[in-house]
Amino acid sequence: MLKYEKQIKQEERIRMKINILSIMFAFMLSISASAGEKITMILAGSPGGTFNAFNAELIKDLEKAGYEVDARPGESMVKGGQIYSDLDKKNVFVFLPSSQLNAEDDLVGREHTVNTTEKHNFMFGVVNYKSLCVKSGTDLNTVFNKGNVLKIGMNEGERINDKYVERWNKVTKSKNIMVPYNSSGKQIKGLVTGDIDVTLVNEAKALRFSKEGLVTCNYTTNPNGGNGFDPLASKINDSWFGWNYEYLLLGHLKNSDAEFSKRFHKVVTDIINDPTSNAGKKIAKNGWFAQDLSQKDLKKKYKKVYKATSKLLK
Repeated sequence: MLKYEKQIKQEERIRMKINILSIMFAFMLSISASAGEKITMILAGSPGGTFNAFNAELIKDLEKAGYEVDARPGESMVKGGQIYSDLDKKNVFVFLPSSQLNAEDDLVGREHTVNTTEKHNFMFGVVNYKSLCVKSGTDLNTVFNKGNVLKIGMNEGERINDKYVERWNKVTKSKNIMVPYNSSGKQIKGLVTGDIDVTLVNEAKALRFSKEGLVTCNYTTNPNGGNGFDPLASKINDSWFGWNYEYLLLGHLKNSDAEFSKRFHKVVTDIINDPTSNAGKKIAKNGWFAQDLSQKDLKKKYKKVYKATSKLLK
């Protein structure tokens, strides 16, 4: 009887081992299913810009996850978005501020730069904000004084640039002048050389050049504050929504089946929310905020920022 019981227990252990091996094998198959899958990634943004520096780190993580990435230059955000939208190829991916770009397109009656805005097209999201900066050694709080005639550097396009400076002048009863720029790097250079007195610049540049001692940046469009900066809306004491405007950067995927879309969304969302990943480290360095959102909620956020941008452009 004892011998029979031992035999039963031994058989149970064998079956358990087989079950464990079966589960492990199934798991390995699920991993290998994504291994070697190809993605065509459009690098929307200037070659040496912040976006493509992030893209380079994300590619490392995707290749580590088993994807084969075919990276193609986009030259700029707009052109990169157009290349993405026009490319008839399986599993095409791009990362850019689609809400803002598409809202600008609608203003002038153009086709959308990014024409894939269904739930299954949204892969991940990152939010960033702008910081108010002056040249190092300048008292930033003086820019809030009444009666100023300062040169304010902006990089949001003519309509939005004017909206911010007009509102600034109204609140502070000043006659500040808007100076347009086409890149955040040039905004910082303008501060350092004295071509402008103050600028609202992306926090990646604000953090970098603050650490280098070239600029002073104490206030952010983040309504909760962040990256060591206080909320600009609270300082300027004005409820206008533009002082809290968030810049939404989205990863879009097209020409993929439902299974690939869901799996890729999970992979990249996990990557950007992992502080030890290459992309996660770059997000932290840029002062960005990774979003841990479902595809459904990413679409909702796209619509929210699209509406805010449209309102800002009117």
